[in-house]
Amino acid sequence: MAVLSGDPFRPGPFVLRIKMSDSVVAPPHWHPEDENITVIDGVFLMGMGDKFDRSAMTEMPTGSFATMPKEMHHFVSCRGATTVQLHGTGPLVFKWVNPEDDPERRKQ
Repeated sequence: MAVLSGDPFRPGPFVLRIKMSDSVVAPPHWHPEDENITVIDGVFLMGMGDKFDRSAMTEMPTGSFATMPKEMHHFVSCRGATTVQLHGTGPLVFKWVNPEDDPERRKQ
């Protein structure tokens, strides 16, 4: 992950670039602010709802753009090496639909 502009963990605008492998899966979650996603390279996969369902995911190839409205429950993955750019208004907060999916909780 690289921060291109701003600070995603503080109030205000930010831009991030994230490079992922196809082993990356983000379980159902939501954000208190809108999230904007641009696929720089690869195939990003995104689905809506409270349960991870690979068959319900939409493919977003290179060049795709989507806005995820605040509080929309969604989950993501990718196919192969994929780079996405996220921009929005911070702080970037993840609210996990299932609290057991929270990576901070798993560390304990």
